[in-house]
Amino acid sequence: MLELFLRLIDRFIELAKRREEVNKRFYSEFVTPAYADFEAVHKNYIETFLQYREMILDNKLVLNNEHPVIDLVSRDSLFSDNLRYKLLDLLRLDIDPRIKKFISAISFYMGWAVVNSIEGHYTVSNERYDYRWIHETCSIRYEFKEGLTGVLKKHWGQEEKRKRAIKVLDNIVARTQVNYLAVTHEYNDLKEALLKPK
Repeated sequence: MLELFLRLIDRFIELAKRREEVNKRFYSEFVTPAYADFEAVHKNYIETFLQYREMILDNKLVLNNEHPVIDLVSRDSLFSDNLRYKLLDLLRLDIDPRIKKFISAISFYMGWAVVNSIEGHYTVSNERYDYRWIHETCSIRYEFKEGLTGVLKKHWGQEEKRKRAIKVLDNIVARTQVNYLAVTHEYNDLKEALLKPK
């Protein structure tokens, strides 16, 4: 009887070690690369938005519909689609329930999900899995370009247009930074859940 009990304990220890190994592998082969891809997207946004800000503040350039920042925003979006595509593929996977909050936070950051205010969780819309949709409408840059275009259509003076354009840009960047923190929080929670010995 004691021998059976000891074998049962050994089996539980084996299973626990195996679960830890699977969790570590899942973390290193899936979670870490996904977070690295997300970091690359965020870094690209921050670097390019800083460049847009400097261009808008440049008094040598007339702030109108011909301003070079408009073309640059479109070009940056086109040439960084690949970064967003990698993240979009995460939504197509049959996600392990342990990673759902992390993926949902990334979806919200990218604009692919909305927060259900009643239930307090993310909802991802299936129609937003189309690759064309990312480039054409789902982009933090798209939102900026639309806001900037709205400012440029107004009959304000250059100083007022610059002030309003910077406000649009800064508001988008501030919100993006908050959403970045939410993704990082979910990543850290997931890391702890997967790697903390039990």
